[in-house]
Amino acid sequence: MNSAESLPTGMMPLKQSSGWVRGVELAGVFVIFFLQGAWPVPDTNEPHYLGKAIHYWNPDWIPKDFFLDSPDAHDVFYFTFGWLARYLPPAELAWVGRLWTWLWLAWAWQRLSWAVLPRPGYAVLSAGLLAVLTERAHMAGEWLIGGLEAKGFAWALVLMGLERLLKGRWNWALACFGAGTSFHALVGGWGGVAAGLTWLWAGKQRPPLFSLWPGILAGLLLALPGLIPVARLNWGVDPEIVRQGYQIYVEIRLPHHLDFLAFRMEYRLRFLLLCLACGLLSRSVLPGPQTPQLRLNQSDPAEQAVDLLRRYWWAGMVIVGCGILFSVGLLPWPNLRISLLRYYWFRLGDIITPAAASLLVLRWVAEKTALVASAAASAPSGQSVLVLPPIGQCLLPVRRAKDRPKNLAMLAPWAVIVLASVGVGVHLGGYAWRRLQPTVPRAFSAHKDQWKTPKHQLADYIAWRRMCQWIQEHTPADARFLTPRQEQTFKWYAHRSEVATWKDIPQDAPGLVEWWKRMNTIYGTGSNEPGRRWLDSLTQRPPEKLRQLAHQYQARYLVVESRPRLPFRLVYRNTHWAVYEMVDQAR
Repeated sequence: MNSAESLPTGMMPLKQSSGWVRGVELAGVFVIFFLQGAWPVPDTNEPHYLGKAIHYWNPDWIPKDFFLDSPDAHDVFYFTFGWLARYLPPAELAWVGRLWTWLWLAWAWQRLSWAVLPRPGYAVLSAGLLAVLTERAHMAGEWLIGGLEAKGFAWALVLMGLERLLKGRWNWALACFGAGTSFHALVGGWGGVAAGLTWLWAGKQRPPLFSLWPGILAGLLLALPGLIPVARLNWGVDPEIVRQGYQIYVEIRLPHHLDFLAFRMEYRLRFLLLCLACGLLSRSVLPGPQTPQLRLNQSDPAEQAVDLLRRYWWAGMVIVGCGILFSVGLLPWPNLRISLLRYYWFRLGDIITPAAASLLVLRWVAEKTALVASAAASAPSGQSVLVLPPIGQCLLPVRRAKDRPKNLAMLAPWAVIVLASVGVGVHLGGYAWRRLQPTVPRAFSAHKDQWKTPKHQLADYIAWRRMCQWIQEHTPADARFLTPRQEQTFKWYAHRSEVATWKDIPQDAPGLVEWWKRMNTIYGTGSNEPGRRWLDSLTQRPPEKLRQLAHQYQARYLVVESRPRLPFRLVYRNTHWAVYEMVDQAR
């Protein structure tokens, strides 16, 4: 008996989805990413990365700024995208880059989803699950869908590389990982390392090493433009300065991304639960016989892709395990510990685990749904090939009484997909509602805990924008300012230099040491107690100290809250903010 003939209607293999179906599906994935990431400009990190990109092409934009003049670590991103800043203002530049990033990610995700689930519709639901899990189940604060920065391009290339790997096109995969490394050394680099571990564990699917030399060579050549700027950051620098820079980077500024012991307990627990679920799914969908009458199609490329996806995820977990081992096991050797933890060991795991879970859970649902339908349709003595159904049959699987499941266990796949669909709908519905409400940019709202109501928050933001506009129109282009420690958007709106801010940290060790010195000199209280290290406002500094700081860092102006009034020349004031000219500073 022909095994295909034993399949129920609608279960026949799909030869190729039509172009319009794939186009609609791509649009659906893009809309999901748009809803997730379309925060008002600028989003977190956009002033940081886009400020660097603009300054890269136009050094006269905000001259003499400590951060913007520091060595660059993402030259490929600045070079390939920053040139648009010559024609577009910052806000439009951010939106153009966002839309391009989301479209690229959507296209890469659709291809990856089809490698594992080659049926229409799954890419959209899996993209929704990806959006939910990357936001709500990360451990180290990594994100995939959001504002514009170098790692968005790099993640798109990593997803492309993973799709190529799952299809057995290893050379193309290695080239994609190398290109991702060029945009962001750690995102693409860890993607390539996981690919290497996958190759070691690929078993019969492992190609000979000699056959991979084109991909290895292409990957290395493509990665060099991203690796060289990172390597040259600390060339010839005093080892003690390098050690201090690493310590500042790992233990002071970014432990929430780098140090497992600094992660919030609830973040660790939720990530552990997701890993356990992903581990169970990776075993549940492995190729193998289901019943004596039903078997998986062992020659199906999608089934081979599932096996490689499982191995790639385990490779990511090995990297995460190394990060945990270094964080916990190297406490007696602090110098070695900080030198290793600076490499973001948890970055790949934060993304590949939600990605693998999103694909594997839908693969499991599709297999179980196909199993039930095939069992009902097959003759007792025959043998049929298990063919995945379109997603519509997973959502609405029961049409005839004789095909209905006979026990609760067989209802599990439908329960899972309904819960997944509802969860995605609630998540995206919440974001759709947010997009219709007046919201201040997240780059402005970060670390603002003094706002009592959204109305007060919006009023503060409007006052900040008005002050920055006045500064842009009435102060010299090369003027330098002392600004509040936590503000991220002053350069974005005012187009003027700052002495230092918490967000804008240099990437080189000498710059990190100088940045830390400035932060403590300007904003520090001298206390090391949690919650008491920093001043709440520069208005708490004695006027003579503020004059000294302005003279020391050649800052002509001071930006502070409008109250209390300070004994300097007031040049601008609104209900929330004030600008003073520090006339005694050296010009």
